[in-house]
Amino acid sequence: MAVRDGRGDEKQTTTGFRGPLMVQSLTSAKSKFLSLIIFFLACSYLGYKSIYSFLYGENETVIINKPSKSQDNFWKDLKGEKLIEKIKDNSLALQGKLIYENNCVVCHLGNGQGKAGPNLTDKYWLNGNSPLDIYDSIANGIGVMPGFLSVLDHKEIIFVTAYINSIKNTNVPGKKPEGKKYE
Repeated sequence: MAVRDGRGDEKQTTTGFRGPLMVQSLTSAKSKFLSLIIFFLACSYLGYKSIYSFLYGENETVIINKPSKSQDNFWKDLKGEKLIEKIKDNSLALQGKLIYENNCVVCHLGNGQGKAGPNLTDKYWLNGNSPLDIYDSIANGIGVMPGFLSVLDHKEIIFVTAYINSIKNTNVPGKKPEGKKYE
């Protein structure tokens, strides 16, 4: 059935339960829906965690280039004092924060204040608070916390350790202290 709209243009309609429905309005709704899907996929591809971060620019996307073989060996060979030196490098903490947000917030929450896991921002630690102790706890697990060597590679564990080392002793209010006090 054809009808004329307010401008005098002829449009095709179909009849349904609620009366005539413009076919073009369905096409318009489909295209808007498709545009919205494309927008969400683009945001996801570009690394935005939400529309809010896209609109207001509160996004901390870090692009980590695929390492060469020599870079891979560099990270694998880090041990002892060289490892501690890298962990104390705060430039790694931002990359570590992103990995932390994807793997650790369920138990330790966003600011490290603790939930099921202990508060990571106070002076109390279950397995020591040195960078190597923290690395070992993440890699091999402690108590009910699983080891993350099966999920993260050596370099990613170093990044997470650097992040946790950077929030250590910031005393974010949260879960009550657990473990031994370290100054």
